[in-house]
Amino acid sequence: MSIVIHHGHPGSYKSFGVLQRHAIPALKEGRTVVTNIRGFDSLEKVEDALNETLPEEAAILNVNTEGREEKAYMARWFHWAPQGAMVIIDEAQAIYPAKRKDFKPENLDYPGGADQAKQDERPADMFEAYDMHRHYNWDVFLCTPNISKVHMDIRQAAQVAFRHYSMGELLPWKKGKWREVEHDPENNGKAKTHAYGVPKEYKSDPTIFATYQSTKTGDHQSNQGPQSVFKDKRVVGYLSLSVISLLVFAYLAVSIFERERTFDAGDPSNIQSIDAAGPDALSDGGNVRDPQAGTSNSGGLASHPSTRSHPLADSIVRIAGHFNRVYLFHGLDRQGEFSLNQQDIASMGYWVRYNTPCHAELWWRGENVQDVYCQRNRIREPDPRPDVEPDQYPREIANPLQNVKEEA
Repeated sequence: MSIVIHHGHPGSYKSFGVLQRHAIPALKEGRTVVTNIRGFDSLEKVEDALNETLPEEAAILNVNTEGREEKAYMARWFHWAPQGAMVIIDEAQAIYPAKRKDFKPENLDYPGGADQAKQDERPADMFEAYDMHRHYNWDVFLCTPNISKVHMDIRQAAQVAFRHYSMGELLPWKKGKWREVEHDPENNGKAKTHAYGVPKEYKSDPTIFATYQSTKTGDHQSNQGPQSVFKDKRVVGYLSLSVISLLVFAYLAVSIFERERTFDAGDPSNIQSIDAAGPDALSDGGNVRDPQAGTSNSGGLASHPSTRSHPLADSIVRIAGHFNRVYLFHGLDRQGEFSLNQQDIASMGYWVRYNTPCHAELWWRGENVQDVYCQRNRIREPDPRPDVEPDQYPREIANPLQNVKEEA
């Protein structure tokens, strides 16, 4: 036996959830349901919607609470509700208002006072009814759009409250579902610290809509609370920007991957090697050539399909230095030595692939046309020691004791 408050914006499945999760199971158990939910007033309607027969003991007592007197009559439900009944109060803020000055709990006392209430086995007043509901086997459920508008004495008597969220309007694929956040009835449940545990999600049974009327016209309107996130232009803009950024990132990543791939333009069996037998094997530049190319290519570069079609085809290029993956090159051609930086290489149309600090690749029009290595640091004999004649005149060292002896 419990007192529970369900609250949330209109269309968040408050009354619907109580009917689906509590009222219908109570009727199936043969209990009496006392409620002011519009349209939930006939066992035949419920049986037709569920397509099953309810027990003979089941009953529905529906109260129309449109007028002021009817609201007061519903507020005094403990005067006449059968023991063991389930009481469901819709729009509880109108039955037990928190700020209406003309609402006074003492006006709900049992007629005849406490003695008559004891004789009739009824609670003497509203406080006793809500504090001692378990003695009469009553379950009480209150539904309201705003829990802050419900009288604090009712909230303090409740065991728990549930804040409802309709998921269908926020997320289109969650249509017909809602979440309930459990919290202390004395707070409004809006802060994250108010929640007990994690929210629970429920799915609506469409047959329940036929058992009651959520509006006076009987039409079940869609939720007019929080709108779909996709209806917010800012959210759509952020999502569009994120998608465009991901596409650009993917395009750049693919471009880099394609650029970094090594293309084997020649015959795989035509492996380049260093001809150690040739006179250029010990040259400064890491002179690489094809052993099948003959002596005509002696001292030249390794043969590539387009070796002679790029600007540095007639040059030997070596790495003179590097900083932060950027190379400085030293070149040698028939006219002499020259220097290049990576920007100069790029302006010629090359793309430089960084492998190691001492190994780079020059790419020309999608082909690796030259492997470039660090230049070799030659061991040289030290320069001869300069022949400097030592000073032939000895220095006179001043001796202060000598002057003292002479004076003596």
